[in-house]
Amino acid sequence: MLVVFGHGPNVSRMTSPQSASSRFGRKTAALAATIALAVGVSAGAAAIASLPAEAASRPVATKAEYDKIKKGQSYPEVTKIIGGKGQRIGGCKIGEYCDGPGGGIAKVQYDNYDWRSTGGASVGVTFVNGKVSTKERYGQSTVTTSEYKHIRKGMSYAKVKSIAGGPADFRDGTRRYWSYDDNKRWVVIKFKSGKVSTKSLKRY
Repeated sequence: MLVVFGHGPNVSRMTSPQSASSRFGRKTAALAATIALAVGVSAGAAAIASLPAEAASRPVATKAEYDKIKKGQSYPEVTKIIGGKGQRIGGCKIGEYCDGPGGGIAKVQYDNYDWRSTGGASVGVTFVNGKVSTKERYGQSTVTTSEYKHIRKGMSYAKVKSIAGGPADFRDGTRRYWSYDDNKRWVVIKFKSGKVSTKSLKRY
């Protein structure tokens, strides 16, 4: 998938898949918190205004619209592309305490927004200091027991995606993650040279 600028989740921090937006928020919060601690800003940056909280009803972001979202764009530019406001699902202001690896006081502002997308997916965008930092389409497919059995060593990602019915929810290095239909485990598939090398089920 991969459909993000940044990195996938740290498996040790994964929790229940009850909300795809929640998973995205936790993952991007950790990423942005790391950025927040690593990037210094001037005192004037503390005046950055918070982005809008959420839209009353979210528009549907198509794949074509998703592809037009680029790193460095502003929130108004993204809403213009999609045709409406997203739902703010997390974030941190300058000076606030942020969770994540080495959590501490944020030196940049970040905001996580979610839009509904086609095919049962969602689009998640993280803004750092009001500009796009990462984007992702997620939550498009759940692997059934039968589908899992059909995934074999040596298959390409495209083949696995066709069996699963959609791209992976997350990526962590060479591993990709799909939700499993028991709502308790991830389907974790490791790829080597673009081919399946291992597959496993991992609890949330």
